[in-house]
Order: sequence, then C-alpha cells, then structure tokens
Amino acid sequence: MERMYHGFQSQRARMDSSKIFDIHYEDLVVDPVGQLAAAYESLDLGDFKRVAPLIEAETARQVEYKTNHYELPVETKRQVRQRWSMYFEEYGYD
Repeated sequence: MERMYHGFQSQRARMDSSKIFDIHYEDLVVDPVGQLAAAYESLDLGDFKRVAPLIEAETARQVEYKTNHYELPVETKRQVRQRWSMYFEEYGYD
C-alpha cells in the first residue's frame, strides 16, 4: 500500500487536476447517484441524465447489500495508522 500510494501520488501530481475527481467510499455508499452525478459534472463526462436511470436501477437492486465488517487488533490498527499516515492525512481519515 505504501509503495502503491507513493507511486499514485507521484503520477497524480503530474496530471491535470481538472481530470481528477476524488470520492470517499463512505460518501459513495451513502449517495451513489449524487456522487456519480458530481463526478460527471466535474469531469465533464457528458449528460448524466442519460445514465442516471441505469445507475438508479442498479443502486435499487443493491439496497440490501451489506459490507463485510472486520475489526483489526489494536496493535495492527496502530501500525496501519503509522505507516499509512500520509494517506490518512491526504484524504481526511482519522
């Protein structure tokens, strides 16, 4: 993860920022249609109204989906937080 995100951040810094749209997973889960609409607008991907019905239908089909839940041991959480601190800070995770 560390190596991957260092590479990602290095490549991202060389990209046109207007071609990047970040979505937090938690926001996508709460409002998938709204987040994708915002992405379409920000990235100028075309008329979201054309794909909105398909996305809304797929979202409706997945309404009962439950994500897995796994609790890491305290020491593992501490190590992850320490080693991935750049990622946590960059993307606003506590």
